[in-house]
Amino acid sequence: MTKSVLDDQQVPLSTLPPSPTQKRFALAIMLVLFVAFCATVPFATVPLPYFREFAAIFLISSIVHSRALLAISGGYLSARS
Repeated sequence: MTKSVLDDQQVPLSTLPPSPTQKRFALAIMLVLFVAFCATVPFATVPLPYFREFAAIFLISSIVHSRALLAISGGYLSARS
């Protein structure tokens, strides 16, 4: 039995070209995000209220040691300072 070169080597998924279905899906997501962005532009000058829940997330993330929660809450708190 002969094996192909791809069977012997592990090819990272990120190096494979996208299929046409994946390209259409990515384009659809981009269009949805663009429409959502355009819908929120008129509200860009409206200030948002401060939520204490984000401060709680900051404390919880530091206790749980979740870097993702810490990054989100830290970014929010530094933007509000």
